[in-house]
Amino acid sequence: INAPQIVSWANEEQPQISFNLVVVNADTGIYGEEIVRALNTIDVLNVSTQTDLALTDELVANREVDAALYIPDTFSQEVNDYQPTVLEVIVDPTQEASVGLISGILDSVAAEVNLVGEIQYGIREVLAESPAFGSLEPGRCPTLRTAVSLGLCP
Repeated sequence: INAPQIVSWANEEQPQISFNLVVVNADTGIYGEEIVRALNTIDVLNVSTQTDLALTDELVANREVDAALYIPDTFSQEVNDYQPTVLEVIVDPTQEASVGLISGILDSVAAEVNLVGEIQYGIREVLAESPAFGSLEPGRCPTLRTAVSLGLCP
């Protein structure tokens, strides 16, 4: 059974809880990658990836991991289009403390990605109304690096 573990008492540090999280990222866009990148920077998560959602579900059911996150293939497009989207979190419901902590971490990461998506959508909408940007031919973009890097060009 892989329950949350105490990973360090060395040098009088406070104990730190860690969770084993498996991520199935079916999304090929930037936002799915950002979710995975952000999760890998969180010290209390031991993140691994998997491509088989059914196997991932079994890993959670068998308590080989604490939780799994499924990022659907439509995630980046839905965030980019400012449409509702869902990240599926698979947890063992009998591990109430873990469920709350893991869900809180994942909610925080998803909220940051959602905020970036909202900002980019808003900027695109403003630019679309701007005479300078609205008159651009499709596929043409001004030399404004920010617009290119944020995907703001029409």
